[in-house]
Amino acid sequence: MRPSGLRNAMRVPREEFRFRILKGAKPADLPAQQPARYNLAVTLKAAATLGLAIRPSLLPRTDGAA
Repeated sequence: MRPSGLRNAMRVPREEFRFRILKGAKPADLPAQQPARYNLAVTLKAAATLGLAIRPSLLPRTDGAA
């Protein structure tokens, strides 16, 4: 299992932080932000190779299972 899409969810705030820092803002003064959404992808073959059991109730919650 691995989180997927976190980079996409954080892209806009991350770019906004860069812009503010380049304009002279101190990184410590910028507010902490969290992504609006988290994506969950499950690689069933890798999980099986690692001996991880994925509960069937978890699969409908994923954004993708391969």
